[in-house]
Amino acid sequence: TGNRAAVRLAALFHDAGKPECRARIEGHTRFLGHADAGAHVFAQFAERVALPTRLRRQVLRMVRLHMRPLELANAGIMAEDEGRPLADAITIRAIRRLMRDAEPAGIGLLLVAVGDRSACRGPASSIEQRARQFAIFDDLLLRYLQWQREHHARPRLISGTDLMAELGIAEGPLVGALLDAINEAWEDREITTREQALALARRLLRERGAERMDGGGRRGV
Repeated sequence: TGNRAAVRLAALFHDAGKPECRARIEGHTRFLGHADAGAHVFAQFAERVALPTRLRRQVLRMVRLHMRPLELANAGIMAEDEGRPLADAITIRAIRRLMRDAEPAGIGLLLVAVGDRSACRGPASSIEQRARQFAIFDDLLLRYLQWQREHHARPRLISGTDLMAELGIAEGPLVGALLDAINEAWEDREITTREQALALARRLLRERGAERMDGGGRRGV
């Protein structure tokens, strides 16, 4: 019930920022930044009516990200028209990051994207064009679910305790940041062994130390 309510609210508010973002650019009407503006409109509404935190978070993510599935679908259509494989244009990394950014509303986000496209009219919204986009949405979801099944079946390479023991570092945010970097590389199949995980962690620590010596800095590791 909560998920259905989130999708319905996201469908209602996803374009709520368009009026304030409407502009004529080179003879065309554009709505640049309308997703973020719509999220702001919804956040104000949610505050007024005291919506539950989980529901609010789901809707905000769907509203803010509702253009991302369409951007991926259009990239896929362009690739197909050029004779390139769909997987080259829409990588599993891109799919995974979309679903991670939308969590816990990834599937809801795709439903909102389908509804958004179904409501559009005009030369760029032919039945054929929409059908191609919807087919890519289906492919995107199927590939993500397949990745999830494979991902959960694979054993983790290393734990935080292992990192602290092997690298001589104390428990704290640094361990979490290293694990995040290792897990991302593992999920992308850039590393596949415990030894490679440790080598990556050591390299990241060296880079972190060099940046501190240079007075630089970055988020994360």
